[in-house]
Order: sequence, then structure tokens, then C-alpha cells
Amino acid sequence: MGKFLIASILLCLPFSVSSRSQQRIDSTAIQAIERDVVTLLLKEDLGKIVNQLEDDSPATVVPLLRRLILYTRADRRDGVLKTLEQLKHASDWPSASQSYDVLSKIRLSIANDLAARRYYYEELCPQDTDGAESFIRLWDQDGDKKELDSWLAKHSNGDDEWFWQRLYRRAGLGTAGELLEPIKTAIRTNPQDRDFIRRYLRANNAARNLEDVSWLADVAKPSGAFENYELGHVLGQASPGAAAKFLEKSLSIPFTERDDALVHESLRVAIALAKLDSEKQLRFWTRQLLAEAYQKLKRPRDAQPLIEELVALKVDPHILSQDVHQLAGNVQLQSGQRVVERNILVNEATKHQTAQYWLERAAYYRGRKDSDLEKDTYLKALAAAPINTNDGAYSGRVEIVRSFAFFLKENSDRHESRGDLETMLRNEFKRVEPESTYAFAVARLIADDEFELDELRRTLFVSQPTITARVLAGRSEWGNEEEALIEDIVRGDEITDTEKDSVWSALEKLVNNPGSLRAYRLSEAMVFRGALERATPLLLAYLKSGANHDYVDRAGVLRNLSEAYCAKGRWREAEQLLLNNRDLSWTRLSYDLGRVATSAAQNGATADAIRLWRMKVNIDRRDLSSLDQLSRTGARLALRDLYLQMKKEDPQGATAEQALMILR
Repeated sequence: MGKFLIASILLCLPFSVSSRSQQRIDSTAIQAIERDVVTLLLKEDLGKIVNQLEDDSPATVVPLLRRLILYTRADRRDGVLKTLEQLKHASDWPSASQSYDVLSKIRLSIANDLAARRYYYEELCPQDTDGAESFIRLWDQDGDKKELDSWLAKHSNGDDEWFWQRLYRRAGLGTAGELLEPIKTAIRTNPQDRDFIRRYLRANNAARNLEDVSWLADVAKPSGAFENYELGHVLGQASPGAAAKFLEKSLSIPFTERDDALVHESLRVAIALAKLDSEKQLRFWTRQLLAEAYQKLKRPRDAQPLIEELVALKVDPHILSQDVHQLAGNVQLQSGQRVVERNILVNEATKHQTAQYWLERAAYYRGRKDSDLEKDTYLKALAAAPINTNDGAYSGRVEIVRSFAFFLKENSDRHESRGDLETMLRNEFKRVEPESTYAFAVARLIADDEFELDELRRTLFVSQPTITARVLAGRSEWGNEEEALIEDIVRGDEITDTEKDSVWSALEKLVNNPGSLRAYRLSEAMVFRGALERATPLLLAYLKSGANHDYVDRAGVLRNLSEAYCAKGRWREAEQLLLNNRDLSWTRLSYDLGRVATSAAQNGATADAIRLWRMKVNIDRRDLSSLDQLSRTGARLALRDLYLQMKKEDPQGATAEQALMILR
């Protein structure tokens, strides 16, 4: 093809995004560029196209992004770097550089090119730090390690992402201490500055808790009630003694307008929606943390009055409270006092039908480490709590059952607890019709691998596929939860293919509409559990239906279907499926063509395998997925010749050498 014709094709590419070129370039515009490039590369030679790029110098961002994509796919690092330099001087770069989508696309394109990434952070986007961690890893792998620390020091202002990356790296080398010293000096000079204190604590944590932070108790002097609470909060785990000092001070000083503003800032929308009292909220938080600190310091007498106040406060409608009953149990385990327990038991007469009452009572005994009374609480709760077959997954009784199940699991070393867990969940499931919402919620617990109830799961659901079908039939449409339940039911090597087939057959009868979410979710579960061939009719029917539900990956359906064809040696059908549905396949076409080529070679069609591989290479030279598998077929020698020729034509490219190493 002549130079003029290729240039004309390149000029046609912007049409799908030209209407946006004068506006903010978003992900949709970038995808349009990528899609047009893939369409072009299915017809024209990538090498010839990139050679023609040298003859023009676009002055705006859209054509330069297209050039970047083409150079990247051709593995032409010289062209990539030149394009970045041109982008810097593009007339619309100042506005385009404000687009996250544009910057993200550039970073992705140069992900493994150290020289290009240095130019990006030094010249093209010196204010951007996204991708900093992967950049440091790349430099550590491919560049001068000594120069890297100097670069990080030069580009850091002492509190940006480059500083933190330098600190993380120094922590791994054991030399992070010197980076902490300037921050410690700033705290000693400005002991009331919360920003320096927070920066030091974060930095010390990033340095793998290099230093004992208890010295802050003698040096830091936060001024307000919130600032003292905040410091007590961050010190709670590392130094409860120091934390207690700041929390005590927070409770002793007046609540100011600044404190009110800081509480509002920390809660943002929640405080306005719930009409909370910011002073009460801060005092509740502070008392709770102080009680925890006293408990860790073995000072139960100091914690006891705080616990009593917290239990009384938690019913206040003007605060966001957390359950403090487990903490109360911890404290009273140490103190020997039973004030909270007496109040709990008194409330049973009026609150025995509420799940919250029983869960708080169980939490109290858990904190007191009295497993017998905790178990007794759950048994009484099940006897008292009502059951509603249409309750959702987080209804009161379900929450009691879930909490009781975890209690029994944690005590599974006791033989009776293991048996109790199976008995309790079996009984709960059988109390209602399988189609009910409550039965579905209990089935999720039984099938959850965390509880390891393999025999019960097999007995109830695998051996009785009609019961499984009834549980799923009660769900009008299927989403993530239904898909997860199906996957969990047939989980494990002990479930035979025959048993799985029985479950699949029972569930397939529930799919009346090929374009329904039931069809999609069942096919996804089949694919996940290795029944790709079984899923093929569902996948094909869903794709042909044209259904387009929210959160459904139609391109994923296409990939699964092409994989199923390849697995059965039906590579010609897989090829046609991908090429006839390019609106769905273009994003991963290079990867999928590699899989089709491998299937062709494995089934004796070596010439077609090479043809397909050349298509793949022409779309993206860097993509070597499937090459290892393909190298074990009769296509190996032809592939070696292909990459030797590529290396000869472009000796600077890294991909050809990587491919030849695989082919050796």
C-alpha cells in the first residue's frame, strides 16, 4: 500500500472523536480511538503504519494520543518518547492534562518504559503522582538504585507521594530513621501543630513502626478537645499510656466552635443527615477510647464508670454509637463488678423480642469470656426472636443465627459445638419453605466455606438438587448473591461431575428466558466451577438475545464462549465469533486471538495458527500471552522465524528478544 493511502486511513481515524476533540477528552473518546486503531490493524500492517507516522507532526492531543497508542502497540520506544515530547507542546495540552482519563491512558501506555515514565513525571506531568509506586518498582528493577533515592529527594516537598515512596523504600533498606528526624524537630518546635504530629505518626507507621511513639506524651501539646481525642485515637494501639493522657485532657477541657467544626469535618454528611450533637458525639468517642486504654493498662476501676456512662449514652438518638457491650464485658472481667450485667438482665422482660438486645447481651458475655453464658444467650434468643419468612439477609433473626454460627465455629474444638452448629443451621433451614427469603439467607450460611459444613451442604443441597432449585426459584431475579450460592453449593473436589450435572440440570429448568439474569448468573457460576462446556448453550443464547443488563459484562460472555469453543477444538467458530462481534471483542482481541491460534495448532492447523498469531502480533506486538503454550506445538519454528525477522527490522524493540527467549 502506498504512503498516500496509509496517511489517508490515519486521517480518517479521528472522525469518531473529532466532535469531542475541542472538549474535555474523556474515557469514551479514548476508547473510540483505541477501537478505531484495532479496526485499522485488522486490515493494515502495523509496521508500515508507524513508519508513516514520522512524516507528520500533529499539534493537538487526540491525534497524538493515537500516535502514542500505535507506537506502543508496535513496541517503538523511540516513537513513544518523541510523542510525549510533542504532547507537552500540543496547543490543547493545558486543558487535556486536567483529564484523569488522558493521564491514565498515557501512564498505562508507558507502564514498562522507564525512560518514558521519567519524562512523564519530570517534564510532561510534574504535578502528577499517580502510579508512583509502580514507577519506583520499575526503576528499582531496570535503573540505577542510587540515583533513584536522589531523584525522590529532589522531587519531594516533604509531604507528597514521592516523600512517602522514598520512606517506604528506605524502610525496606533499614535507613528510614533519618527521614523522620526533620518531622520530629518540627513537632518539638511546634508542639501544638496537629499536622506535624499526624505526619510523624503516619511516617513512623510507613517506616514499619521504627520508633516508640510514647515520647509524644511529653512533647506534643494539642490544644483542643478534638485534637487531643484525635491524638489519643492514633496512639491507642501503640502506646495506651500516652493515649490515656491525651484522652483525659480532651474530657477535661471545654468544647469549642473549632471542635464542633472538626467533628463535622470527620463525619461530613452523616452528622447533618442524623442531626447529631457534635459535642455528645466527641465525648462518647473519647470515653470509649479511654475505657479501652484503661482496660489495656489493667486499670478496671478507672474504666468502670466510663463503661456505665457509655452503656447509658448509646441509646441517645443524637449520637452515632457503637456497641460497647463487649468492651463492658472485658472491663468487668477485670473489675469483678456486674453493674452492666444487672441492667442487661433487667431489660430482658421488655426487649426479649428484639435482635439488638440479644446480640448486645451475647457481646457482653463474649467480652467477659464466659462462653457458657454467651451460648445460653443465643439459645434464648432463638427461642424468643420471631421469624419472618420474607425477612432480608440482614434481618434480626438472621443476624442472631449468623452471630451464633460464628460463635459455634470459634468453639469448634469442643465436639458439642461442632454438632450444635450443624444442628442449628439444619433446623433453621427446615423451619420454613425453601423458597422463602429466610431459607435463602440460611442456605448462604450453610454453603459458606468459612463454616466448613461440607457434609451438611452435600446432604441438603447437592444430594437434593430439587431443594437447591426451590431455594433459587424463590428469587425473582439472580444477582451476585444467587451466583455465589450456586458456586458454593458445588464447591470442592469431593462433589462428583455427576452430582454437579444434577444440580445444573435442576437449575437450568428455572431459566425460561435466555436473555434473563438467571441465564447469565447460572452460566457465570458454571464457568467459575469449570463447567465451561455445560455453560456454552446458555452463553450463546444470552449473547444472541441482545440483552444488556446493568453490571453484566457482555464482552466477558463472548470471551467465555470463545474459550469454550477453543477448549473443544472448535477454533474456527471461536475466530468467527470474535471477528463478527468486534464491538465486544476489540478490547481483548489480541489476547483472545492468541488462545484461538493455540487451539488451531493443537488441532493440527499449523498454518492457520501462524495466520492467527500474525493477526495478534499486528494488533499488539507486546502481547506474548499464549506464546508459551503455542511454542509446544508444530508452530514453534515458524514463530521463531517471525520474531527473528521482527528483531532484524526493529533491533531496539524489546518484545522480539523476549519472545525468542520463550521459543528457545
